[in-house]
Amino acid sequence: MYFKNIFIELVTTSIEYNHRDNYFLILGLLIASLMFIIQTWGLIAQNKKISRNGSEALSVLFFSGQFLYLFGYINYGLSEHNLTITISSLPGLFFLPIIYTLICKRLELIRTTNDSYLKIFLLKNFKNDLVLSILFFIIIIPTIFIITDKNTLLIILLITVIISILPQIYRIIKYKTLKNIANKYLLAMIISSLLYLIYGISMEVYFKNSWGLIVTATSSLIAMIIALIIKQRLERPVI
Repeated sequence: MYFKNIFIELVTTSIEYNHRDNYFLILGLLIASLMFIIQTWGLIAQNKKISRNGSEALSVLFFSGQFLYLFGYINYGLSEHNLTITISSLPGLFFLPIIYTLICKRLELIRTTNDSYLKIFLLKNFKNDLVLSILFFIIIIPTIFIITDKNTLLIILLITVIISILPQIYRIIKYKTLKNIANKYLLAMIISSLLYLIYGISMEVYFKNSWGLIVTATSSLIAMIIALIIKQRLERPVI
């Protein structure tokens, strides 16, 4: 009953509901539903991929940054009474089991490695990755709730993602593979970013001052497309 009342309050106070424009309300709910389904599908596929194939080429910090990005969007949606953004960002919580699975697989890899020098190297990299991820959580989560200007918040979240991508780029160069990143995950993020962009443009048309949403959605879309292209090229068989 408590959560039902919260949901009813969110709906009745949302900008979609109070705008009284059927087009905007239908568009928002359609985008929210599609993004929720697509992102959930992609994140579950990514978690399964890590469970099956291991984690040596993946960075904990990368997925931590992705989680904080969508967690910030949840806060953005709630504070702005934006039902579409709130619902469509909820699948970001699925990054937590991905991070957990990644940590477990990394520890398993370290534990089962017989080469003592390799074990020390893997352990050192894992500690650095984990410490940076914890620092990210400690710094970004309070920032999400402190920042009052929402466009500034979205830019900070974008910077967070960019910083978190750097260790993953290093691992791509080092291992020359993206095999542990699921195609479904990248595809889901591309489609979601595109839908966010469409919604951001609609918000700009209706309410103005939505440039932060447009910038972050565009940047995320470009980054994920580049990642998918790199992955396809790295996995292309050499003739």
